[in-house]
Amino acid sequence: MRLPTYRSTLVNEEIDFCDGGSFIDNYDRELTCSVVGDYDLSKADTYYLQYERKDDSGNITNEDLTLDVFKEWPSYDSDDDDYDYEESYTS
Repeated sequence: MRLPTYRSTLVNEEIDFCDGGSFIDNYDRELTCSVVGDYDLSKADTYYLQYERKDDSGNITNEDLTLDVFKEWPSYDSDDDDYDYEESYTS
């Protein structure tokens, strides 16, 4: 089972979902990348989407994508006993 990819942004900020990724297969070096699903960058929420990658032969691969849109970046109190930074981001 593959874990979903997570992306986050602020309300009304542009996001290039496919920027920064390297998507290749054994034949094509340049796959098309798009995002499937509904989301609204003007509304803070969590959206469950999918990356869709397509090669020149018409083969399609989908990958789960979770998008968090925030009104402001969350702050985390390092003294908060309910939040374990090490466990949340290293496991």
